[in-house]
Amino acid sequence: MGLAAQQARLLTITGRQSSCMGSLMSLSHDKEVLARDKDIMFGEYQNSLNQTKLIYDYYGTGDQSQQLNYGLMMSPTLLNNYAPIILTDMKNRSVLSSKYASAARAAGIPQEGFGTLPSDKMRNNFFTALWQNQLLGVEQMYQIMDVPYNQKAGMGLYDMYTFDTEIFTHEVDYADLLKDIKERCTSAVNGTMLNCGIITTPRTQYLWNDGNNTAYIQNKAFSLVGGNYFTLSDLLSGTTQYTLKGTKNPSQEDDIASMNNILLGSFINWVSFQFANLFDSGDRDASSSLAYTAETLKELLCSASITYSEKKEDHFKPTGGFPTVSTIEANKTAADYLGITKTATTTELNLNNIAQAFLALYTKGPDNKTTDVLNIKAGAIADNKFVTATNPADGTWTVFDGKTVNKTQDTTRLSNAYDALFNYICANGWTENNEVTDNEYLQRMMENGMFFISSQEDDGRYHQGRYATDKYIQVVQDDEAIARAEAKYNSEKLKLNQKEQILDLKMKNLDSEISALTTEYDSVKSTISKNVEKVFKRYG
Repeated sequence: MGLAAQQARLLTITGRQSSCMGSLMSLSHDKEVLARDKDIMFGEYQNSLNQTKLIYDYYGTGDQSQQLNYGLMMSPTLLNNYAPIILTDMKNRSVLSSKYASAARAAGIPQEGFGTLPSDKMRNNFFTALWQNQLLGVEQMYQIMDVPYNQKAGMGLYDMYTFDTEIFTHEVDYADLLKDIKERCTSAVNGTMLNCGIITTPRTQYLWNDGNNTAYIQNKAFSLVGGNYFTLSDLLSGTTQYTLKGTKNPSQEDDIASMNNILLGSFINWVSFQFANLFDSGDRDASSSLAYTAETLKELLCSASITYSEKKEDHFKPTGGFPTVSTIEANKTAADYLGITKTATTTELNLNNIAQAFLALYTKGPDNKTTDVLNIKAGAIADNKFVTATNPADGTWTVFDGKTVNKTQDTTRLSNAYDALFNYICANGWTENNEVTDNEYLQRMMENGMFFISSQEDDGRYHQGRYATDKYIQVVQDDEAIARAEAKYNSEKLKLNQKEQILDLKMKNLDSEISALTTEYDSVKSTISKNVEKVFKRYG
């Protein structure tokens, strides 16, 4: 090898040595980072061994299974002896989750509170909104609203009382039933409520609100054929056929989806509320029968909820497939079908038949009585058997006339407990916090003194205090959280150890390569020195 080649080789070895040293330094830095991550992880693990949770034990049994949470605090149950524990802030305002805040907002309770007590109507609106937000069952809602408003609940000493209720009813045949419906079911729906007319703003939401329930229709231009408004009596009489009609705006699938959501979200509920004026006495059987009828009719005629998609090509996106849609045959109209119908140019929904189907299903009841004379299915009316003058089913219906309420000394805790919650919110105001349903967040805010609890004392009033001084709340070791933390630590530790082993192997390989390069470097350098020495001896 010539002198020039030897010099080039020496430079190559030097360059590779520098590269290897750089890589080794980088790996050393990575290993330091890894060591720091292990220290941090270990510190977090050590801290996790001190994790605690708040336990609520009203009855002092020593049971540690019931963790304190927002739902337990706000919902009167046996777990808290039907005395809601109200979460409050430093201003003594109720801290409400998004659902409770929605109910307070729907009832018209201002966030600053009234400083006094509101009306029965606002109270009932609040409980209706709790039901709509799935914080109350329908039976609970009726049970609470059936008891007169207790304005003293939670506001001072008062009697815990219940009410014995005497219900008055009368029996009617089909002809008298229609008369009662005409006299008592007077709530009317008009074109505005059905969002009829021309809509020019793309994807604007339009609200149906008859005071009882709501639904949304988007980017629709439906027309109401048959008149400007109707009542339940108009629908059942059949003198005029009322049909909701759409003309493929922006497509027939969109119209079908919107009509499905009208049925599912509002119209069947509206029909149910109208019949409730006659049939709902507030007891469990009556309210359950109406709820059963509404849900059964929805299952027969509707698909799962269909939501709006921002993608212009999708428009309405079905989550459970489109509902059954009948094609209107020649010489027939939407009135000849139960459910959503279509032609080549329109999508139509006859509303009279929906009301007739509801009455027939209610008459059949959950036990499926009168099956031989009543039959309900989506599709042609010829395949259905409604309640009519010539087909009166079982002949009579029990119509609710009213009730008398007698005070007793028994304890009705549910209605009083919810009245106490309602009174506190109205008197002291409220603030919304979407994170209070997170148990860890709730505990942290209590520990930091940002949240307080207001509990009812012996004087019948709610008093604000710290969780640490509440005799029913205990701080215990959170074994489940510690076990989760330990499992996480072991898993992460294994991953870091594997990374460390890989780094050690790479560093060992680099050390070996650097050692080999150093040996070669010394050999080449020695050879160059000898060659230079020979040259000087020859020509010196």
